[in-house]
Amino acid sequence: MATRKAKSSGSTVRAARAELYRAAILTAAERVFAEQGYDASRMQTVAAEAGVALGTLYKVFAGKQDVLDAIHRQQGEQLIHAATSHADLASGPLEAVLSGVDAYMRYLAAHPNYLKIHLAGGHAWALGSGYISPEQVRQFDTGLQIIALFLTRAMDAGVMAREDPLLSARLMIAAHQVMLADYVDRGDDDVDALVARVRRYMLRAFAP
Repeated sequence: MATRKAKSSGSTVRAARAELYRAAILTAAERVFAEQGYDASRMQTVAAEAGVALGTLYKVFAGKQDVLDAIHRQQGEQLIHAATSHADLASGPLEAVLSGVDAYMRYLAAHPNYLKIHLAGGHAWALGSGYISPEQVRQFDTGLQIIALFLTRAMDAGVMAREDPLLSARLMIAAHQVMLADYVDRGDDDVDALVARVRRYMLRAFAP
């Protein structure tokens, strides 16, 4: 009995340690990928930034692609949750779209390294192509369908212009990419102004 308890306790400690390593590595990798670019980044740099041995890093992640996928999985799921939870609390279909977009923009502004990784890809977000992480593709597809659903509800309510909801979702994503890139390029830190700017655009571009 004592032996089984000791083994169980040891497994719990190892799992907790692995999770701590994982969190430290992902945080460090986001910073390194954002500053140096994914292609130019080396796992030795990530390990040093995380304060772990390179061998320890490879016990947690299979390689650089695995780390990138984990970043997109973690951040992408949190981003979608932030946007949808705010949209679900809105008072009506138009406000649901706007509130979801507000939360989306605020999340990315609050996670500048993740935002820079996205922008550094150099591809058009709205097209859903050019992504180097399959997890990023999955998150994009999920997000696109969710946006289209909320847009459809707004169109059905007559508070947004009737158009192909998927096309409208792509146009919206394209505008967000341009505005976020401008926000980063200018070194801006006024998130409220960014959100207000995006809201004004949305109301102009998709008015019925």
